[in-house]
Amino acid sequence: LHGFNENTANQYSPALGSPYSLTSSTGFLESVAIRPDGKFVYVLGLSGGINGLSVAGNGSVGAIPGSPVPVAAGSVEAVTDSSGKFLFVVNSSTVSVFTIDPATGRLSATGSPVPLPTVTLATPGMAVTTPSPGNFLYIVLTSANSVAAFSFDTTGALTPVSGSPFAVGSAPLALAATTKAVYVMDTFDNMISALAWDNGTGKLSPISGSPFNAQGGSGEMAQLNGQNLYAAAPNTIVAFSISSSGALNPLAGSPFPAGAQLKGNLTAF
Repeated sequence: LHGFNENTANQYSPALGSPYSLTSSTGFLESVAIRPDGKFVYVLGLSGGINGLSVAGNGSVGAIPGSPVPVAAGSVEAVTDSSGKFLFVVNSSTVSVFTIDPATGRLSATGSPVPLPTVTLATPGMAVTTPSPGNFLYIVLTSANSVAAFSFDTTGALTPVSGSPFAVGSAPLALAATTKAVYVMDTFDNMISALAWDNGTGKLSPISGSPFNAQGGSGEMAQLNGQNLYAAAPNTIVAFSISSSGALNPLAGSPFPAGAQLKGNLTAF
């Protein structure tokens, strides 16, 4: 795992001790989840291991006690909630929930894995949690052209949202969430479904004008402050502005060259 420090000129340099070795049980790296306060990082491996790392002030990392933590093999996506209390890990058929110790970052499993409504293709970027004040988890079901929705309580226990799963376009592979909406990349349609989420129930409903032309985007997405949405495309990044209604409009100059085939998590900050 490589770590970098960013200076005031937005330039990057390797963090102290980078790159960092992970345990052999990790296998191929599939997802990296960072606790919102930046203190802990969780690296998910395809073989069924979660490496937990604490982050020092200089950007260097150290192993969290009890790491690695076992999880179902074939898991490809890990996301934290907005409060940093929970880590959700997803594979093709289940969601595993872990609590995060706020002092040490140590993970503890919460109950048994929760089944998805249907078995689906497992892909990085397939799950997202809502920003505060919502306590909801959304997962794309590629095989069913839909999005599964769960609420979670103060213990992390998951409950399916009424009406879930919610229909979207063909072959959804990735999604992103703002304080108002969930955006779903419908790969076969080259469209982005925009769905408003109810902050009380978690139910999803189409935003006026949805779906929107993906402008060539086909991969993972990230949003920035609820104002812009970015989507990975071959050798480029497609950018949109987000209106007050949640509608998408291409930014001037988009798509922007990325210089290489994009793969992995896309992050905006």
